[in-house]
Order: sequence, then C-alpha cells, then structure tokens
Amino acid sequence: MRGVTVVQMPLLDGGAGGTRPVSCLSLGDGLFVVDRQPLPEGERWMFLPGQVVRCELREVSDGTMQLEAIAAVPEERATVREWLELHDSVLRAPDRSGDGAEVQVEGYVHRWETRAGVRFGLGLIRPVVFRSSRVDRVVASPTEDVEIADGSLTYSGRVLQNLIPLPFDAPGDALLSLLLCDGTTFEAAVTGCSLSASADGRFVEILPEDLDPTLA
Repeated sequence: MRGVTVVQMPLLDGGAGGTRPVSCLSLGDGLFVVDRQPLPEGERWMFLPGQVVRCELREVSDGTMQLEAIAAVPEERATVREWLELHDSVLRAPDRSGDGAEVQVEGYVHRWETRAGVRFGLGLIRPVVFRSSRVDRVVASPTEDVEIADGSLTYSGRVLQNLIPLPFDAPGDALLSLLLCDGTTFEAAVTGCSLSASADGRFVEILPEDLDPTLA
C-alpha cells in the first residue's frame, strides 16, 4: 500500500548518526518519495523533497528499529514517459512584446517511470511551452495568469483531450483550445506546433495506479 511513512533522514553537517524524522510516501519494495515539507532553517538533508530513495530498517540507540533513507534510486531514463494534464495547469498571460507563437503554461505533468523494478507515477508542476511556426488565429488571450479547467489539442483529424504527451510535435494545422476557470475559452489556431517541458519539476503527489496509461 502506498501511504505516508515516517523515515529517518540523514543530516549533512549534522555529526555522526545525525538524523531527522521526515514524511515519505511509500512506492513499495523499500522505495519512497520524500514528501513535500519545509526544511528547518539552516538544516541540510541528504535527500530533498521529490527524490526517490531506498530505505532500510536500522537499529537506533534505544534498541528499536526505524526506517532510514540510505541511498537515492537513480532514474532509468528509458522508462520515463510524461504527459501534460491541462486540467490543474495554469495558462500564463502572454508576453505582449512577442508574436503570439509561444504559449506558456505552468503545467501539471504526469510522469510515469520504473526504478529498481517498481513502476510509479508522480504529479509534478513544470513549465511547459507550446510553440508554433505560424499563428493563424488567437481567441480570448488572457491579460493575466488563469487556471485551466479543461482543454484539447486537435491536429490531423485527431483530438487529444486533456492529456498531451511530452514532448509533442505536429507539423500541420493544429488547434489548442483551453476552457479557463474564468469562464472564457482560449483558442490558438496554428501551423506547425510543438510542446516541451523545461526545468526540473516540483513534486506534488504520487499518482493513483489506475491512472497508469499502460493499463488502458
């Protein structure tokens, strides 16, 4: 069962055996994700929130056994697949000095991968950019950042509803349609579009196993 567990976190510069109890989320088979939580001022942890770590039972001074984070579990890049979920993302107000060929989103990204034989999904916040080679039409461009309630990307007779794979490329005509939480619908009709995520993600949550796209 994937739930919250208290794990002893080794402290850097904290002396021999220095640890702190922190909240981690179990992935199974001894793997955990360090949960979102503030780091005490001036304290340095061996592993930061969002990192996947291996934990083992270790005996402490009072003779009891406690889980301790012992090592980071490396990414297996070939197993990683990501999707932008338009719902729960935020459409950024456009740069008025630009030509409209770039739409920026603070994206809620589904990241599915396998590490040390354990498959899991993480929800992350990451910057995502929608670029096009030519802009044919833009409707209801926002003047400030606004949350996205739902959306779709239509291209070559296909419709991607809410979830768009990352990275993504469509050489022909495409229509990005976003239902915004302020009640308006933003549309960008373009030619030649791509979506890509940049920068590291901020960990939000472990995704439910029934959202794993390989189960569809």
